[in-house]
Amino acid sequence: ARVRVATLVLTACFSDARCPARGLARTGVGSCRRALVRASAPVAVAHPDPSLAPEDVVRTCMDSLARNNFPEVDSGLATCFAFSNDMCRAAVGASLDEFVKFARNPIFGSMVNCESWRAEPVNLVGNGGTPTRGAMATQLVHVVSLSGRTRTFIWTLQQERRPPNAGSWLVWQCLAKDKAIELTV
Repeated sequence: ARVRVATLVLTACFSDARCPARGLARTGVGSCRRALVRASAPVAVAHPDPSLAPEDVVRTCMDSLARNNFPEVDSGLATCFAFSNDMCRAAVGASLDEFVKFARNPIFGSMVNCESWRAEPVNLVGNGGTPTRGAMATQLVHVVSLSGRTRTFIWTLQQERRPPNAGSWLVWQCLAKDKAIELTV
């Protein structure tokens, strides 16, 4: 089952950080303008599904992060949390509230409401996993933040072996490439 999308028409103030449509479109640089925007966006928080490939999971997370406050405040972060495995969740506080606080850091935060992003092809790691450890995949994602800075992230996913998400690809970790050595040593 793919993530459902809906086409919505809304009025928004793009210079307001609280605007639910921030990051969907731009009508002016450095100015507050009201505009009608037509956009496709998740209607609810997406959840893991065995039919989603690793690149689908990354795309779902990045699309949700780019429109973090749409349709509700922090729904993009809630989607990313839903696609995180237990180890990843434990590393950021084990609850959605703690993950939202973590996501305010300037590195991870550059993906939240980003200006744009582009993913490279998925790299399947190893030979498909073992009976106890699922297959792994990595994907590089280049993000342009609202401030205009470009940063590359290494998304690592693992196919879950245990219920309730058996067969689903989940985020094992997401590291800024320029900080990867520092964060893994």
